[in-house]
Amino acid sequence: MSILHSKIKTKSGNKLLIERELSFGGQGRVYLAHKIKTSKAVVVKIFNNKFNRKILLERIEFLISIQEKNSFEGIELPFDLIETKDLIGHCTAYIDSISLEDYLMNSTSSITERLETALSIAKQFKHLHGLGIAHGDIRAQNFLIQTEKRNLNVHCIDIDNFNHASAPEPNMVGEALYLSPEQRDKLSNDTYYPPTIETDLYQLGILFHEIVLLLHPAHGNDNTQEELENAMSGVWKLDPTVSKETKNISISILNNQLCNLFRLALVQCPKKRTTTDNWIKAFQNAIERIYHCPKCNTPTIVDSSKIFCPQGHLFELLSLANAKTNKKLCLNGKSFFIGRAQFNDDIRISNKQLLISRIGPELWVEHIGTNPTKYKQNGVWLDLPKYKKIKLCKNDFIKIMKHELKII
Repeated sequence: MSILHSKIKTKSGNKLLIERELSFGGQGRVYLAHKIKTSKAVVVKIFNNKFNRKILLERIEFLISIQEKNSFEGIELPFDLIETKDLIGHCTAYIDSISLEDYLMNSTSSITERLETALSIAKQFKHLHGLGIAHGDIRAQNFLIQTEKRNLNVHCIDIDNFNHASAPEPNMVGEALYLSPEQRDKLSNDTYYPPTIETDLYQLGILFHEIVLLLHPAHGNDNTQEELENAMSGVWKLDPTVSKETKNISISILNNQLCNLFRLALVQCPKKRTTTDNWIKAFQNAIERIYHCPKCNTPTIVDSSKIFCPQGHLFELLSLANAKTNKKLCLNGKSFFIGRAQFNDDIRISNKQLLISRIGPELWVEHIGTNPTKYKQNGVWLDLPKYKKIKLCKNDFIKIMKHELKII
């Protein structure tokens, strides 16, 4: 039965005019509509008649209750119920946007924008999982990207395949390219495996891989169904430490922290998968560690292990030198202490006055000793705050007592 251009009344009393169909899938059809009284656009989803009416009503009402009591920015839950003799459906907010899938395929997004997108999604799923809700159908088509004043807003949609202990169990499976090993195993035996937070975590690993690297984890390992199944069996096939397939792929943009999280996200054991908390910390750290190679402008996420950009250009590594003699200090390792030993055993200086860390081509200083310490940037002397890492740049100076160091 077509409902195009018809009027529908919701449970709360809103009268809607159905304008056009937006999409359709295994659960039902999605339409653009507007409230007749206010002309405000809304999205209407009408479910197929094959679903149990009573169970469907319970599930929609559960989501509406979550929306009313535990809403979170960017998670688009139903706010109104549609129930007539012939129809069951719900209303959600209309977002003028494009799908995340289209955004990743067609835009010239920067690595910073993609990491920020992934971070927003990780925060949304920390909220959902904190409520005990598994989304059940994580894929790029179920997220929307809205550009507003040069900011990207991410919206999580289509949560109708969710699972929660207080609602009837769903009976649909998600997109095949995102299913976890345990879901794929059950599906191969014609057995249903309901969504869990652990299956969500596996699907998030795939989604974040697509967002950050613009590649599905099975890339290059999907020529046959058997090859695809093997690639999705619980091992990260593009792991740069073991895979020969990555030699022409910019997996090297990742730092060690993100590599470790992708390994864990895609493991077979559900309990070992990367949590949303770990993704949040990793994405926040990565956003602060993006470095563009001055020779080729290729970005990479630096850490203490990196000395090359993804194109193979050697980083210019900064060092410290005595400002009077220009004698370089020996900086061995990824982090090292500066103190009394570097200043002719001056007893006025702490044994460990500064902690210097090398992160890719960058030097960072942290004041950990007892002596007042200053640093000069752009010709201005500033107090070096204690226990706070400060990035050092070429030609900066550090002063401890009467001793000066120069970054060269």
